[in-house]
Amino acid sequence: MAEIEAYKKLVSDYSHAVDFIIIYINEAHPIGEWSFDGDKHKWTQAKNVDDRVAGAGVLNEHEIGCEITIDTMDNQAALLYGAWPERLFVIHDGIVVYDGGQGPPGYDVKAVGDFVKKYVKSL
Repeated sequence: MAEIEAYKKLVSDYSHAVDFIIIYINEAHPIGEWSFDGDKHKWTQAKNVDDRVAGAGVLNEHEIGCEITIDTMDNQAALLYGAWPERLFVIHDGIVVYDGGQGPPGYDVKAVGDFVKKYVKSL
């Protein structure tokens, strides 16, 4: 997840008012597919739930301060939300009220933070 420190701050600043969740989906840069030499974590694409849990566990090491869960092995969350390789949403009462667009270009923690700040004030 890009910009992890900025996301952690967003969670810290607004978790009193809104819930945050990370859904760990397909690995964006798996070995043998789209990996880069400079990648800190080298993973193969998850072949089972245990593999996906292990990948999500790396995020948990960052102590982000929110729930981290995994997508199904048939990638339903990624497919339904067009979330690959990463995406930020704000969902209120089951309705998407903010769609940050697909990352990396649409992944903007500052923009979602600005939205959450205004949105929380409007509630």
